[in-house]
Amino acid sequence: MDQPNHLGTIVRENNLNRQRSMFLRVDGNLLQLDSFPMLDFNQLILMALGPYQVKQARSYYGEHIRANGVYYIEVYPDLESVSHLGESRPQLLRGQIKSRHIGQKVYYVYILYETEPINNNLDDILSYYCSCIVGNRTLGCSCHVMTVIWYLGWARHQSTLSSPASFLDHVLIRLSE
Repeated sequence: MDQPNHLGTIVRENNLNRQRSMFLRVDGNLLQLDSFPMLDFNQLILMALGPYQVKQARSYYGEHIRANGVYYIEVYPDLESVSHLGESRPQLLRGQIKSRHIGQKVYYVYILYETEPINNNLDDILSYYCSCIVGNRTLGCSCHVMTVIWYLGWARHQSTLSSPASFLDHVLIRLSE
């Protein structure tokens, strides 16, 4: 709880929120991300310190894929140029999550994980940071962080996955005068 968020410090010092060309945008279903640890639902709740963020993740996911149906993640190809973090071969990911409260606001989520998972559990997620107001924590996580971890570690491995209330996207109300 009293530990500083080293990944947050690196993101701010290297101004990674403004570095678009340094990240490669990939589909979240690609084999390139198969090294992300596979988690179970109870591990997600443990990471978030309760179910709230996990429940919100599905709604954020629905908003994220609404435009074209693809869950995009950005991969940082040259982690050593920023700093030496992790143990053997860590990978840095960045996700962009729209705010629920501020119309055009986008939060950047950074997740550093071990590419050679030891146990496929929470220990393989080395660090995380979000640019939102509560995203610098090291105990628990924001809903934005949970959305990316929820999708990569759990949801994409499920046989069926749909965004909440997706049927409402096709409802038209015609008002007659």
